[in-house]
Order: sequence, then structure tokens, then C-alpha cells
Amino acid sequence: MIIKTNQLAKLSVIKVEEFVKKTIAFLHENFVEWAESKDDPELKKYVNSMIDFGKKYKINKKTNIQKLIQYHIHYNFTIPLHKKLEGCLTEYKYNEDHRVEIFFIYVKSEKYKLTQITLDANIWKNT
Repeated sequence: MIIKTNQLAKLSVIKVEEFVKKTIAFLHENFVEWAESKDDPELKKYVNSMIDFGKKYKINKKTNIQKLIQYHIHYNFTIPLHKKLEGCLTEYKYNEDHRVEIFFIYVKSEKYKLTQITLDANIWKNT
């Protein structure tokens, strides 16, 4: 049996469409507040844009694309990425699973970055 190139392309499109549908259902189920203000065509466009975003950084596994989507929704990182975040995803000496994990750690640390505060020394004096 010989599979032609155009048949492979059609199979690939079908797999992507299935992934997009499953991811839209996942978003409706797990990110209710975020997804409720968007219709399915808008969500489809978003998922496809995140697939393209992943491809740009050689992130191709479905689970890693879904992780990037979750991180984007939860931590609201900007696209295009800041150079430091982009560096996490472009360390091609590491596999994509590792790069996505490092990306997550960095995005999370940016969201919950500690900041120095100064206390007023006179706060405890009786007035």
C-alpha cells in the first residue's frame, strides 16, 4: 500500500482539527470564565494561533501545546515573548518537554516575583 503525500497532508489536517476540537472542549471545561466570553470560532482561532506559536519554537507535542495554552491563559504572558521567556523555548539542546517545563518555571516566577518593601519605622509609636 502506497500513501501519497496529499493523503498524508489530509490525515495531518484531520488530526489537527481533532486536537483543536478537543482543546476547545478542554477550555470550556477547565477555563470556564475565560472561555465563556468567546464563541467556538474565536476559540478555534486562538488554539490554532497557539499551535503556530508552538511550531515557532519547535513545540509540537499536543500535551505541550495544551500546556502553553494553559500557561498563557493563567499567567497572561505576552506574545511576542520577552527575550528571557523566548530564551527558555529556544534552548534547542534540550527536548521540548524540558523547554516547556523551564518556560513554566520562569513564567510562574515572574507572576509571583518577590518585591522588596520598606516599612515605616514610626508605625508602632503611640501618637
